[in-house]
Amino acid sequence: MTLLEKKIIYPLLLLTLIVSIDVYGQNTTPSNTDFRIVETYGIDYVNRMELESPNRLTYLTYFLEHSYFIMDYPKGKPYEDINSIPDKNGVVGNLIIDINNLSAFNVLNYNFTREQKTRTFYKIVNTGKMIVFYSQDEFLKNYNEFLSE
Repeated sequence: MTLLEKKIIYPLLLLTLIVSIDVYGQNTTPSNTDFRIVETYGIDYVNRMELESPNRLTYLTYFLEHSYFIMDYPKGKPYEDINSIPDKNGVVGNLIIDINNLSAFNVLNYNFTREQKTRTFYKIVNTGKMIVFYSQDEFLKNYNEFLSE
């Protein structure tokens, strides 16, 4: 290899390596970010949030686990069926909640109604259970308590 080839090839190889590392770094999921946030918003947005608004990621992570709870469905109460809730693309009827694996349920992918002052209830079909969303006020109170711990 001639000196001229070395002067051209080695810098090009170095530049390729640097660009490859940079591109790889941009497409990785932040290690402490819940995969459901990435599923909803995408890797690029999450990486940007991690740098520009880490409090937003904390909020979303807390929201995923603490914005609702599951309870037994009270007999004789007419609550809206959860399958009537549209997903983020407006599609209705594709919502399935595995009540034995709630960590896989991505509440961020659906357009649930949450009231300011009162809880919202939805029947989970064929389970004898219902999902209850905390009111916005109640959720924010709980979230602020979490932050102060």
